[in-house]
Amino acid sequence: MEAPRRRSPARESRESEAVLMERICAKDVDAFEELYRNYRNRQARFLFKLVHRPQMVEEILNDTLMVVWDRAHAFNGESKLSTWISMSTSKTIRSIGSIRPALSGQALAWARPTRSTAVNHTT
Repeated sequence: MEAPRRRSPARESRESEAVLMERICAKDVDAFEELYRNYRNRQARFLFKLVHRPQMVEEILNDTLMVVWDRAHAFNGESKLSTWISMSTSKTIRSIGSIRPALSGQALAWARPTRSTAVNHTT
């Protein structure tokens, strides 16, 4: 009898991300809170490097996570969830930057889509 084949950690991670997003699509608040706990700090550190303003970081982060909640159905699993969230962050920065010209030029430069980042992102 063969031993069951083990799945790679990367595959298990992708599968757990897909399950989490399915739960968020179903408007499972516990799943959204899990996503928030898992991704908030990483995204906040990244954003702070770009905008250097704690209040702006919180605003962008909250706006981004609301997009994730509202558009969870758009996550197709072709990229890592963290990549998809980062792309949502990029779009949020661009939209806020068009409203608030004082947003860091570095943040706006980062948020401009390039050919490689524009592929397969539908939010």
